[in-house]
Amino acid sequence: MRHHGVGGHNGRMSGSYVRSAATADGRRVLTFRVDTDTIADPHLEPAPLAAGFCPRTW
Repeated sequence: MRHHGVGGHNGRMSGSYVRSAATADGRRVLTFRVDTDTIADPHLEPAPLAAGFCPRTW
């Protein structure tokens, strides 16, 4: 993920996807896990990231 002032890391293992992201100053941190065996829409990742880091959605 590339967003001004936010860095992150993700990972996959069988049946699971995890994403962590944080602002450079550590004031906002977000980690979520998705069950990839039952996920209906693989494009859902931007929603929690926008909610956590985009001021217009707070």
